[in-house]
Amino acid sequence: MASEGHSRAPEGHTRGRVSGEAAAAFAGMKLRASSAGTAGMGKWQVKVKVKVEVEVKVKVKVKVKVKVEVEVEVKVKIKVKVEVKVKVKVKDPAEEGCLATAESVRAFAAVDRGHFLPEGARLAGCYVDAPVREGRLHQSAPSVYARALQALELAPGLSFLNIGSGTGYFSAIVAQIIGPKALNIGVERHASNVEHARERCLAIDLPEVQFVCGNCFNINIDKSMKFDRVYVGAGAGPDAKFLYKLLKYDGLIVGPFEDESGVQGLSKARCRGGTKFAVTRMLQVQFADLVRPGGAEPVACDAEALVLRGPSWETSRWSDFSPAFQRTVVLLYWMNQIEGSLPSVLPWEIWTKYVVSLLGCDAFDAPAAPGAARGCAACGARGPALQCGRCRAVHYCGRECQRMDWKAHREACVSLVQLASRPG
Repeated sequence: MASEGHSRAPEGHTRGRVSGEAAAAFAGMKLRASSAGTAGMGKWQVKVKVKVEVEVKVKVKVKVKVKVEVEVEVKVKIKVKVEVKVKVKVKDPAEEGCLATAESVRAFAAVDRGHFLPEGARLAGCYVDAPVREGRLHQSAPSVYARALQALELAPGLSFLNIGSGTGYFSAIVAQIIGPKALNIGVERHASNVEHARERCLAIDLPEVQFVCGNCFNINIDKSMKFDRVYVGAGAGPDAKFLYKLLKYDGLIVGPFEDESGVQGLSKARCRGGTKFAVTRMLQVQFADLVRPGGAEPVACDAEALVLRGPSWETSRWSDFSPAFQRTVVLLYWMNQIEGSLPSVLPWEIWTKYVVSLLGCDAFDAPAAPGAARGCAACGARGPALQCGRCRAVHYCGRECQRMDWKAHREACVSLVQLASRPG
């Protein structure tokens, strides 16, 4: 038996490392021995030292699936420049026979029709021989304007009135011939058209062309000045012939006037003095009628009287007056400075305030001598030698031109048309 505190290994077991089952058995023996305490066997003390080494190998296989969703917002700014070239075949009024003088050809060439049209109408029908309408803005066909321009027999310095001036296109063409010193007035019912025409003329350096908002039926004939040339841009019935009274002696009015049967025709009338006019009918046309006050689509100016005046001494520039007016005023001033002369009796301030300021801008214009501004009715040449033997109002440069024009002239050839006086 081994000494106290030690125990011998049971037979059949080797020294050294103790298995798990043996360790458990020894532990049980210790408990039994301690609890038995029987005599004769002595006291057992069992000490067990167990060392357990465990080696664990772990092999982990991880399979990872990754799903990635990417949302990308892309903003792309694309600038595209498109250049469109449109080739339009334009009828030349000169080639069509509508323009017979070099001045008329140059006037048409100087003014772009599209400049006076709204953006939407420029490409569509700008350069074709047809009327154009865009809202309230309207232009006649270029061939009609060309014939009217030729019939007006324009010359530098002549005053011009455009009834129904619309876009201002025809007034701008006329300005190319009569020049910046001549009085050029357009009358139009719609204020928006007046503003459009002013803006378009200013844009091409024509500030001298004036536009007035008013109804032509409200023109005070007695208080208004008289004009060398008048164009009417809308259908004129018998009640519109009072417009003839706006003419100076030997003045011309051109427009779509109705004849006795109510048919419109582009006609021209020459003032032969007083209420006598020689009328020539050129070609049949169809215009929208002039609108009387209180008619369709009334506007504010329908209720307002209209007086057409030229430059005013108190408000206008010196350059606005005609050369004849300027020469007369300069002569009067020079004589006023000469002591002992009749004009020197009154101070110059009295002359300007009570005499010059009350004179019309055309007060010193000499009356046109018969035939002075006439042109051949067929070709427009100046200084024609012949006149119509029936009406004695239409002139020609020769027999050939007279024969060419007879077909258009014979239907309207009249001798000194007497207009009925307008009431009031």
